[in-house]
Amino acid sequence: MQNLFLSLLTRAAWLYLYCVGKSSKIIWRNLEIRESLEKKEKNFIYAFWHGRQLIFPWAYRNKGAVALVSKSKDGDIIARVIHLFGLGTVRGSSSKGGRSALVQLAQKIYEGKTIGFTPDGPRGPQREVAPGILYIAQKTAKPILPLTYSAKYKIIIRGWDNYWVPLPFNTFVINYGKPIEVRREDNVTEKAKELQQELNRITQDSDQTWDNRAREKIYYLLYNLFLKISSPFILLGFLFQQPKRFFSQFFIGLGMRTGNMQPLQKETIPIWIHAASLGECRAAYPFIKILKEEFPHFKILFTSNTVTGLEEAARLSMGDFRFLAPLDFPFILKRFFKIIRPKIFFMVESEIWPNRLRLAKKYGIKICLINGRISEKSTRNYLLSKTFSKIILENIDLFCVREDKDLKRFLALGVPPEKINITGNLKLDYFYFQNANTFIQTIEEKNPFEPLDTIWTAASIRKGEEKIVLETYLSLKNKFPKLKLILAPRHLEEVEFIRHLLILHRLSFCLKTEFKNFNPHVEVIIWNSYGDLLLAYQWSHCVFMGGSLVPIGGHNPIEPAYFGKAVLFGPHMENFSEIAHWLKDCGGALQIKDGSALTSTLENLLKEKGKIQKMGNLSKEAMGTIAGISSKKT
Repeated sequence: MQNLFLSLLTRAAWLYLYCVGKSSKIIWRNLEIRESLEKKEKNFIYAFWHGRQLIFPWAYRNKGAVALVSKSKDGDIIARVIHLFGLGTVRGSSSKGGRSALVQLAQKIYEGKTIGFTPDGPRGPQREVAPGILYIAQKTAKPILPLTYSAKYKIIIRGWDNYWVPLPFNTFVINYGKPIEVRREDNVTEKAKELQQELNRITQDSDQTWDNRAREKIYYLLYNLFLKISSPFILLGFLFQQPKRFFSQFFIGLGMRTGNMQPLQKETIPIWIHAASLGECRAAYPFIKILKEEFPHFKILFTSNTVTGLEEAARLSMGDFRFLAPLDFPFILKRFFKIIRPKIFFMVESEIWPNRLRLAKKYGIKICLINGRISEKSTRNYLLSKTFSKIILENIDLFCVREDKDLKRFLALGVPPEKINITGNLKLDYFYFQNANTFIQTIEEKNPFEPLDTIWTAASIRKGEEKIVLETYLSLKNKFPKLKLILAPRHLEEVEFIRHLLILHRLSFCLKTEFKNFNPHVEVIIWNSYGDLLLAYQWSHCVFMGGSLVPIGGHNPIEPAYFGKAVLFGPHMENFSEIAHWLKDCGGALQIKDGSALTSTLENLLKEKGKIQKMGNLSKEAMGTIAGISSKKT
């Protein structure tokens, strides 16, 4: 009769747990820690508090793990329930059969099994680590993985352990902590404190989820409200400030931007790679090329925010499908995800959109930031609302950042260190994978300048730098009559303003798009086209990189360096600090503090053309030493 009662009670407990698990949702937090440990160690030791263990038989069913269960009557029922979920047990506790149980657990580890342990059970004190688990870790040289769960709805049975009984139709957070290694020379008492602190930390962090989720809903509600209210004004501002670009680009692919696109075949589950614009597309090229070589059977969906980015992707044959990216409205993104159904989402550099990340995570998509960067200014802005920033960034599973500064800035925003890797700058690899000379040969324009001309290119010039560049040119053109200027604004909307300045200063000029009528005596060429600035770099002797005399953060100097050109830039190179330092150190670039320094530096270089040539050679040689470095790291 007693055995029948025990059997019925076991079945009832199993059925309850099964119903709870089946009707509930699990949010896995820091899952990458467990996955990394499984690859590295194969098996290890789970540690979880006695009061927080009831959902684990369901969550880890049929995994083959082994749990330590006491020899009490309650333990008999628990052991039977665990067996019904396809898990193993070793019976024993500190008060009964403890030494034998530890030996058996160690044997299970040697057999390749992962084991589970409640370091404060079975009688407490609550949340105090007993040394048994540490002795096993020390003996077997296997790490301890702290584990906990929290439930939105539960009954707490008050006792020494305040035992949690989760209710059906629930939401759980299962959270992993930092693995604890116990070497033979380690102090067991100190390691016990370390494990205790980590278990308490992740338990507290998990319990805060429900407050955080309420806060998260409020943040997203406010963000989406702001998006709806501000969007008409943003569009109107775009229309009045850049009317040509508005009409030429906004209505192209409007269906794609609103999530109305051709559905992919049902069996096609692509990898989604997104790059903001032209520069990011080129940064993504080597990554996509390697990805296709390693996994040719995977289909790649490529998106960009701009038409020029999409055109560049088409030219480079990036991806099997190419679309303009959907806008960051929930109803658009839901439509997009239902049509596309990507498996993994790779974002290039700093394309962090709250709704895009939240819904991607909701649809079970793994998210990775590649070539990740974040400027000091952006970090300060994120820190103004650190809680919302942390909520957004928690959706990202892996951060592959360019350099140590980016790593430190993401850490400051609350990203766990185990999620971040420094993988180098993909933009360094663009020319390694894509022969720029081949690209230039596809362009019909030939060098329009005379052989004795000295060509200075001011590239990606930002508002406020046009006057500085022209003042420098006006100061030097009488001393160096053969000096020609290629002036390439970052945004083509500035072309009219530049034309006005040139007329005001009585400088002869020609638009790049009017090369067929080019007069070799023209002093300035306004580069009024996108995507072909590499051609200007090839023609030039010296290049000044814009966005660096004004607090923008600079632009990428790698392209002129590849062509063996002397490079100049101002004090604001925060977005490309690693490359800027590297080029300065190798002697291929000079950093100037202001407009007057630009004039004097350029004058010194023009007086001795050998200096320009030497700087160009050094930058070219240095490019050869780092070509392909990012792909080698990965």
